[in-house]
Amino acid sequence: MPLPEFSNEQESGVGRDAVLPDRAEAKLKMIDARHVIQNSHPPRQLYTDEAIKVIAESIKRDGQRDPIHVIEHPARPGHFIIGDGWTRVQAIRSYEINDCQILARVHSGLSEEQASWLGYAQNESRSQHTDFDRAMFFQGWHHSGLKWEEISRRTGLSKTLLSFYASYEKLPTEILNTARNFPEKITATVAQQLARAVELSDESKAMLLTSRFVSGDMPQKWLKDEVAKLSVEKKPREHRPAVSFQRRFGVDGAYKQRSDGRVEMMVAIPLERTDEFNTRMVALLSEFMEQQNEPGGSAKDGQSFV
Repeated sequence: MPLPEFSNEQESGVGRDAVLPDRAEAKLKMIDARHVIQNSHPPRQLYTDEAIKVIAESIKRDGQRDPIHVIEHPARPGHFIIGDGWTRVQAIRSYEINDCQILARVHSGLSEEQASWLGYAQNESRSQHTDFDRAMFFQGWHHSGLKWEEISRRTGLSKTLLSFYASYEKLPTEILNTARNFPEKITATVAQQLARAVELSDESKAMLLTSRFVSGDMPQKWLKDEVAKLSVEKKPREHRPAVSFQRRFGVDGAYKQRSDGRVEMMVAIPLERTDEFNTRMVALLSEFMEQQNEPGGSAKDGQSFV
């Protein structure tokens, strides 16, 4: 099922206004990018060398258009904890742009947790933010004790939708690494299907499905159908009591009695003798069980409904 599009409206429960306290203040200043430290709950996990290079070239060409968001480090004077803008920090560091000076909006009255959620809200408006990033962010907070109900409130996503992101945690290491390397292909809905594949079969078969799905650029419907096949394969066969007595009649006639007392019969009666057969069969069965009428009607004389 498709995940809802992000809305930066205040009513959505996500966005800058949703995470900044009323008294939060901020000031713009140039700081040393080498003194900026990653947040303990980073909203993004994926920072490719190519993405950092693109940002660096953009800053060299056009300058830094937007400030990063940081808070002062509570235990290290002159150092800062990132809220939003970690890619720009890495770009300026790696390519030593502007003597590693970076424009920052330094927030006061903001905790590291609030800075983390500020970064999440900012990233939601960017195409680089993937379902893999979201999943790792949500799981990190959940492992730290934040309940899914609270994550749902902060993000505006239902617990049902959050369960798709939780599926990443059920993936074996090899499949999770593939999700990290191909985040655009292995979305939250795909992760849910792969987790189901692991549950229905084993890691090797689920990894084979993952490889075929990614290398063949298969659509999600293909994966869903393949997982459905695994579900059918795993469905336990109906247990039927053993046959304790049987006789065959003619070419394809058969009578069976099973160990639980149930009988099965497959016979073809000559049309001119069906009435006789029915009469004698009813008489025989009546010796062993009570005759019942058809639900919603009654049996006629000499006729039984089975």
